[in-house]
Amino acid sequence: MSQAVSRRTVGTVVRVTLVEGDDRTDLALPGSVPVAEIVPGLARRLGMLEVRHAVAGYRLSRADGTALSADRSLTAQGIEDGALLSLVAKDVGSDNRVYDDLVEAVADAVESQHRAWTPSDSSRMTLAATLVLVVTGSAVLLSADDSSLLVPIVAGAAAALALGVTSVLAALKKPAASLTMLAAACVLAFTSGLALGIGPWVGEPLAYGGVGVLLAGALALPFLGEAREYAGVPILVGAAALLIGGLPTYTDITVAQVAATLVAIAGVVLTSAPWIALSMTGIRVTIPRTQEELEAERQEIKAARVRNEFLRGSRTLMALRISGAVIILLGTPFAVASGLPGTLLVLVVCVAMMLGVREVYSRRDVLVMTGTGIAGGALAGLSVMVAHPQWWLWTAIAVAALTVGIVGMALVSPGPRPALQRVGDTIEVLCVLAVLPLAAFAVGVV
Repeated sequence: MSQAVSRRTVGTVVRVTLVEGDDRTDLALPGSVPVAEIVPGLARRLGMLEVRHAVAGYRLSRADGTALSADRSLTAQGIEDGALLSLVAKDVGSDNRVYDDLVEAVADAVESQHRAWTPSDSSRMTLAATLVLVVTGSAVLLSADDSSLLVPIVAGAAAALALGVTSVLAALKKPAASLTMLAAACVLAFTSGLALGIGPWVGEPLAYGGVGVLLAGALALPFLGEAREYAGVPILVGAAALLIGGLPTYTDITVAQVAATLVAIAGVVLTSAPWIALSMTGIRVTIPRTQEELEAERQEIKAARVRNEFLRGSRTLMALRISGAVIILLGTPFAVASGLPGTLLVLVVCVAMMLGVREVYSRRDVLVMTGTGIAGGALAGLSVMVAHPQWWLWTAIAVAALTVGIVGMALVSPGPRPALQRVGDTIEVLCVLAVLPLAAFAVGVV
């Protein structure tokens, strides 16, 4: 039934239909009164007059979504009998807020664009400063006299002290701080090994440094508690450094062969890391195949257990990705120096990693994989300039093509494109399939 919102009789009456969701209400509204004076009565009539909407207000719109001007009447805006209108509450969190105090408006603007400095930020800054100082101190120690045993002793003692701090922080349930101190201990242990070795650093010193990092990770493993999966990072990286430095020193295998093999293994592991991490958890997905299995009583699924298993799998996955990333970056210069097959091996591994982020959900995992792909490609380009300067033209063309492609797809024309998605899937599969053949050529098996 038609009903007047305002008791005032002002000029022409316009009969409209007000829509709210699936409900429609026929109303007779004054046609020569500004919309701003009609809206409160409409909101009250529809039950939308609430305190939380008082700041932002309401918007009266046509059927096509066009908002009506609040300072003009319905007749002036061409609203005739039978028109369809809708009343919508404005978003309180948007720029529709109206302030009485300029200071409050400025404060809200600052708060919306910046975060205040918190104690957790201070802790992270302290940890970052600690790592920087440890790296600086390690560089100072390595610049000392090579023949002195004081350098490896001092670095080893500092590494042991850092491991002690790691265990204390882990006992205090501070996983981020304990892992940061573990990283510092690994840097110091690597420095001790490098200083202890004799000869070129790509040899016995690198092998000893790898042993130091491996021991640091193994010693920290019992103390890390729930973060014990991250102890696998120094263990795997230390083992890789030991192989790159030790095998060429004590066998006839070359550094390039070891590096190419490790890059290929790391690339394969990174592409299959989610399945490896899932297999190490207690989560099992079973598909019923018989009628008895379909009718069997389903087991109760506890949310707490699933969450714990997920967190463990997530930590395992991140540890695998960080380990693989460091191993790839460690082996890239040596693989590129071996020739064209080694260079192509590094490039296909990096491309496969960057294309693989399309199926990754976590921002942290995307950052690790994308950062590794970019850093690996950049390091490969620099290594080409050092080991194969005659390839400068092809290197420049490849870098320019990649830059244009990335800018075009990610910045100029972003968005989902099914055809391009299929092309990316094909390239990713081809890169993964090319890893082992290129590794065989780089090693010299073929």
